[in-house]
Amino acid sequence: MSSMKYWRYLALAVGVLALVVALAACGSSSSSSSSEATGSETTEAEGGKEETASAGGSGGIAEAEAAVAEALKKPTDWKPPGKPINVSGLKGKTAYIIANSLSLAFTTTLTENMKEAFTKAGLKVVVVDDKAEVSQTAKLIEQAVSQGASVITIQSHASDLISAPLKVAKEAGIPVIEMFEGDPGLPTKQQEEQGVSALATYCYSCAGELLANWATANSGGEVTGVTYYDSDVGASQAMNEGQKQQFAKVCPSCEVEYKNVLVADWAKSLPTLTQTDLSNPKLNYFLPNYDGMTTYMVPAIKAAGAEERVKIGSFNANLPYMEELAKGGVIKADIGSPVAWMGWAVADQGLRVMNGEPPLENVDIPFRLFDESNIKEINLKEPESTWYGVNYQQEYEKLWGLG
Repeated sequence: MSSMKYWRYLALAVGVLALVVALAACGSSSSSSSSEATGSETTEAEGGKEETASAGGSGGIAEAEAAVAEALKKPTDWKPPGKPINVSGLKGKTAYIIANSLSLAFTTTLTENMKEAFTKAGLKVVVVDDKAEVSQTAKLIEQAVSQGASVITIQSHASDLISAPLKVAKEAGIPVIEMFEGDPGLPTKQQEEQGVSALATYCYSCAGELLANWATANSGGEVTGVTYYDSDVGASQAMNEGQKQQFAKVCPSCEVEYKNVLVADWAKSLPTLTQTDLSNPKLNYFLPNYDGMTTYMVPAIKAAGAEERVKIGSFNANLPYMEELAKGGVIKADIGSPVAWMGWAVADQGLRVMNGEPPLENVDIPFRLFDESNIKEINLKEPESTWYGVNYQQEYEKLWGLG
C-alpha cells in the first residue's frame, strides 16, 4: 500500500488496497512483445502481466535529489481536511468496516485506527475480513445492509467489481466510503450511480513520483528495475503512472519493468517471480507498490545472495519493513503513508456523509520518506503517529466537537 506523497496523498486508491486497499490477474506463460523508444513493451510472465517502460526525456538527477531531500523531512503542521462537524447525533449508529485481508500489517493498522476513531465518535463498530476476495466483499456488503449498518467502508476493491451490492447499499440509504481507488477526488458520476458516497485515499501518483526520484537519486541515474503491482487495486494504476512519468522526466535512461500480481497470489507468485528477475545480472532495484510484497521478496533475494546487488524502495512504511530498513537490510527506502492517520481520515469522511455533509475531495494526508539517513530519528517501538510529528487524533476529536 500506499504510503513520497500507505507521501500529499492521493492516493496516493486500492485505497489503500485498504492497506488496499486494496490491492490483477496473475498468470503464467510468455508471449510476444513490442517496444518504442519512449513507450512501453508488454509481455506475459509468471506472476502476471508484465510491461517494460523505457522512457525518453532530459535527465534530472539534481531535481530528484532535491525532491528526496524535502520528502525526508518530518511533517509538523496540521491542516484541517474540512470544516468542523458535530457528531453528537450519530451516537449509537453502526459503522461496518470491510477489511481487505487482516493478515497484512497495513490492513490491521488501518482497521484498528478506523475502529478507534468511530468509537471515539460514539458509534458501534463491526469489523469483517473479505480476505482480499471480491466475491466475499460483495457478500459482506449485503450482510452489512441486512444488519442495518449506518455506514460501510470498503478497502481496495474497484467499485466496478462490486457494483451490484453497492447499489443494494445505495437503495437502503447507506453511505459507502471507498478506500484507495486511485488518486484523491470526488466520486465520479458512475461511482455515485453505483453507490459510492465518498473516497478516501492517498496521492498514489505522488508516491510513484517519489519512488522514481529516490531510485534516480540513489543510483545516480542508473536504474534497471522491476515494479510489482496489483491491478485489482485502483491505486496501482495511479502509482505506476506517476512513477513512469517521473522516470521519463528525471531519468530517461532508466529501465523499469511493471509486473502484475494479485494480493491473493503474493505468497505463491512473488518468491518465484523475484528469483526469476534476479537472473538478470543488470537488475539493481525492486520498486514494489506496497511494502507488504517484500515479505515474499526478501527471502528470495537473500537465498540468491543478492543483498549487496539489489535495493528495495517501496511504499506504506509498515512496521516490519521499517525494522528491516533500520537494521540495514535489503529494504533501503520506504515511503511513509501514515496508515493510522488514514484510519482516522476514513472515519472523518464517514462521519461527514452520515451527517449529511458533502464528502471531502481530499483527506489530505502527507507522506514522509524514510531511508538510512533518517530512520534513526524515530523510535520504532513508539506508535506510528510519533513518526510524523502531528497529533492527528487530538485534532480530529477537536474537529468533531469532542476535544
